[in-house]
Amino acid sequence: MNIKIRSEGVELLLEKLESFQDDEVLDESEIREIIGHPDIEKWLKAYDWIGNSRSKFENMLYSLYKEPQEDLELNLWGKKIQWGLKKAIEEPSQMREDLQEIKNYGRGSTLKKVMRYLPEGTIFEPTFIVTIDGFNGGMFREDTVYLSLVYFDRSHMGEDLFAHEFHHMGVDQWLEKDPIIQKYRDAEDECKKYFVELFTYLVGEGLANAYCSPQAIRKISERGEEAKRHNEMVERYEEKKEELFNRLEGLVESIVNEKEEDLAEEYSEFTMDKQGRGLPPGHFLSGRMVQTMAESSEIPQEKIVGLVRDPFDFLSLYNKAAKDLDARSMSEELVEKTERYLKDLE
Repeated sequence: MNIKIRSEGVELLLEKLESFQDDEVLDESEIREIIGHPDIEKWLKAYDWIGNSRSKFENMLYSLYKEPQEDLELNLWGKKIQWGLKKAIEEPSQMREDLQEIKNYGRGSTLKKVMRYLPEGTIFEPTFIVTIDGFNGGMFREDTVYLSLVYFDRSHMGEDLFAHEFHHMGVDQWLEKDPIIQKYRDAEDECKKYFVELFTYLVGEGLANAYCSPQAIRKISERGEEAKRHNEMVERYEEKKEELFNRLEGLVESIVNEKEEDLAEEYSEFTMDKQGRGLPPGHFLSGRMVQTMAESSEIPQEKIVGLVRDPFDFLSLYNKAAKDLDARSMSEELVEKTERYLKDLE
């Protein structure tokens, strides 16, 4: 297996944005060149769920020189993307240095780490595209990982750097083979769809955060404002962990009792970072749940890794570990309901 790095698109974008140091304006041909680059096209396509992401990005490029930019009527995604572009205008040299660091990075150790937490037989040839993405520091779609220079920190260079997103890619390979997931992931029935989405989310984010990027869900020893904000976030989640468990139980309850009203909002509140804290509540809780499994003498690691092939065992396996460690468990009655609901889907 090999990791292919694509940086031509971000290099083009950096080159064009540097002109703003002299208050110049991008002309139409330059904007068309940026928008038409395959790397940037693919990156924007990964945001298809936003709606008109390409045209919104194009408008940002036309309007970067304007203050204020009220005419864009941007949502949270747009405002974050725009902020990332402004950061690139302000710090082009820093971003070029970071880009070179990424290109020189030895990636073999990352793949070795990722493979320790995936079932035997996982095979993939990942590509990653470097971006200037103020909304998302890292994400993956299909066989591609996207890494943003906006959030890149070279002090964290190591095997953990890309492991989280590459692990997602390996997990997705197995989840796509599951007949229940295939059948209901895009179902019109919201309850069935979110049942599948929730379990794949818990397994994917739980394992990635617990094993590949544990620093994301624990306090770190670094100094500085970023580290301070991170540690405050972790403290807040730790203080409200009981509440997070209650929210997860409530979400599962809504699904298995087929209460469609507000289900989409309930799910997104749990799985997305709507408070700007840097980590969604579901990422934190699922990672801590997997760490509980790993701490239990009753659960071998291969059983936890095996959740990639059997994601619907997540809650029952967690409860077994919680019982062993006298930790907060999920409602047994609710877990039994999920098992019955699963049987109805088979």
